[in-house]
Amino acid sequence: MKILEQKLTQDLGTNNVLIRKLTELGTNQITGLVIETDLEDEQLLKQSLGKNLGITLTSENSSISVTSSILGENFYNQMIKALFLTFLFMGITIAIIYRTLIPSLAVVQAPISNALITLAILSLFKIPVSMAGISALLLAIGYSVDTDVLLTTKLLKRQEDTPFNRLIGALKTGLTMTATTLVTLLLGLILSTSLVLKEMFLVLFITILFDLTSTYLMNAGILMWYIEKKKK
Repeated sequence: MKILEQKLTQDLGTNNVLIRKLTELGTNQITGLVIETDLEDEQLLKQSLGKNLGITLTSENSSISVTSSILGENFYNQMIKALFLTFLFMGITIAIIYRTLIPSLAVVQAPISNALITLAILSLFKIPVSMAGISALLLAIGYSVDTDVLLTTKLLKRQEDTPFNRLIGALKTGLTMTATTLVTLLLGLILSTSLVLKEMFLVLFITILFDLTSTYLMNAGILMWYIEKKKK
């Protein structure tokens, strides 16, 4: 793949060429290639690919989709607005439910941390994010809020037993739920042959994996400190 990337880079006159393999489950046999580039000249791209792969590209064995810079810019602007509105309404809802500052902030910070960490990892490994990935990120944010609400409700709303035992109970429920979700996503990531589904499963897996630390280490610590402070 590296050799093909280098040849395409020379032919197309651009350094932005990314190639991903599509493989068959079980045999790892290559069934296709996904090539991403900032070049908008379809004819030149087809000629270069045909020459380097030794095949004639037709509508039956290939497809090309073009996203203009204006459309791409609009997409990311809408993505930022969607994430902003998500966190805004989420914060308002949490504040109404708990009506105390520190627990509300603790619930809100967890999904924000998860989203930022996920986007940072995708950027670090140069994994492109499409609308499907953003949709998956919003789903994962909802999941993160769910686990944080479960933890916060157990610690603050329930009064039976000690705070530590309530924390253990929330931890058992949350970890069981998260473990089953991660296993399901991992299987989907391995077995799926659709790039859209693979992207969604990957984003969900990364976000929910890091939700474990943000919820049961960071958020749980803040809530336990808050409960102890209220006792004094």
